[in-house]
Amino acid sequence: KQWYQRRVAITAGGTKRLFGRTNERLKQKMGRSSETVINKDDKWQVLVANFNRQQTAAFRLHREVKGYIASLKTMESSTQTLLDAVREMHEYTWPGNMSLVKALQGLDKLNKELNEVMLDSLLVPVNNYVEIFPQIRERMSKRERKLLDYTRSKRTLDSLKKGEKISPEKLGLAQDNYTQNKMIYEEVNNELCDDLPQLWDSRKTYILKFLDTFFRQSADFHKEFTQVFGECSLSLDPLKEQTRNEAPPKRDIGNVDKFFLVSDSARRFKRQSLRKSMRKSGGSFKRSLSM
Repeated sequence: KQWYQRRVAITAGGTKRLFGRTNERLKQKMGRSSETVINKDDKWQVLVANFNRQQTAAFRLHREVKGYIASLKTMESSTQTLLDAVREMHEYTWPGNMSLVKALQGLDKLNKELNEVMLDSLLVPVNNYVEIFPQIRERMSKRERKLLDYTRSKRTLDSLKKGEKISPEKLGLAQDNYTQNKMIYEEVNNELCDDLPQLWDSRKTYILKFLDTFFRQSADFHKEFTQVFGECSLSLDPLKEQTRNEAPPKRDIGNVDKFFLVSDSARRFKRQSLRKSMRKSGGSFKRSLSM
C-alpha cells in the first residue's frame, strides 16, 4: 500500500510539472508571461546554433562513411566473382597458372583486409562520435524543462509579492520552490555552457584524426595493391612467351579489328545498294507520271 501511495504521488507530481510547463509555454507564446532574460541569452543561442551545425555535419559524415564501407563490401564481392571467372578461364595446365593463382589469392586477401581495416578505423570511431549528440540533445531538452520550472516559480513568487494580502506560508513555499528551481536550472545550464564550447572546439581535432587515418590507410593499401597487381602481371609472362613461340594460325579468327572492318565495309555496301535502288525506283515513278 505504501509503495502504491508513493507511486501515485510521483505520478501526480510529474503530471503537475508537465501541466505547469505546458501552461508556461502557452503563456509565453500568448505574451501573458514575460520571458526571463535567460530565455533570450544570445550566448546560449550561439551555442545552440553551433551545436546544430556540428550535429548536421557529423550525421552526414556518418551517413557517407557507411555508404563508403558498403561500397567496399560490394567491391570485395564483385572482385571475388571476377577473380573466380579469371581462375576458371586461365587453365591450370597453362604456364604461370600457379603464380597467377597465388597472386590472385593475395588480391582476395587485400580486398578483405581493406574492408575490415576501414570498418574498424573509420566507421567505428564515427559511430562513437555521433552517439554524443543525442546525449547532449537530451541535456538541452532537460535545460529547457528546468528553465520553464524556474520561470514559472519566479512568476508565481513575483505575483505573491505584489498581492494585497500576502500569506507568509504561501510566500515561504513559493520562495523555497523558486530557490530550488533556480539552483537546479543553473547547475544544468552551467554544465552545458561548459561542455558545448568544448564539443564545438573538438571538431578540428576529430576531422584531422579522421582524415589522417583515412588518407594513411588508403595510401598503404594502394601501395600493397600496386605490388600485388604487379605480381599478377608478371605471372602472365610465361603464357605470353609461349604464345609468341607458337606457330600462327592459318586463319586469323581472333583479329577483332578485322571483323569490325568487314562489318563496316558490309554496312557501307548495303547503304550504297540501298541508295541505288531508291534512285532507280524514283526514276520509274517519274516515268509512270509522265505517261
